[in-house]
Amino acid sequence: MDAVMRVIEGVSRMRITTKEVKSKHGPTIRTDLGPETLRPNLSEPSDILQMDQIEKLAKNLPPRTIGYHWSLAFSTNKYSMSIKILYRAMQGLDTPVLMVIKDSDGHMFGALASEPFKVSNSFYGTGETFLFTFCPDFELYRFT
Repeated sequence: MDAVMRVIEGVSRMRITTKEVKSKHGPTIRTDLGPETLRPNLSEPSDILQMDQIEKLAKNLPPRTIGYHWSLAFSTNKYSMSIKILYRAMQGLDTPVLMVIKDSDGHMFGALASEPFKVSNSFYGTGETFLFTFCPDFELYRFT
């Protein structure tokens, strides 16, 4: 089964694709993986994130995304600041999305959403969803 995760930078998004490794008891999760195993393969360089920041995020992504290929799906540097264009880019997707935002002061923060962003009258997401910041240091905020 192919799995995909998307990333939004600036508002920019990367897509991750790989085959899930499953045992007869469900997904196999290894805790002894080295940094090179967790380092995602980017389809193009990030306009915002440095490699150490990418590695910090990758270590905290859901186990089902380990080893996925990331490809940029949306960036304000390429597609403007339109939320309509962002929502349009999300249509038809059924994968996790990593949104990374850099504000005018240079602070970086974002969220992992378990499904693509969409207009909704209610909340959505799962226990995989989290917020993060790199200012002043990397911090992760899981759901409660």
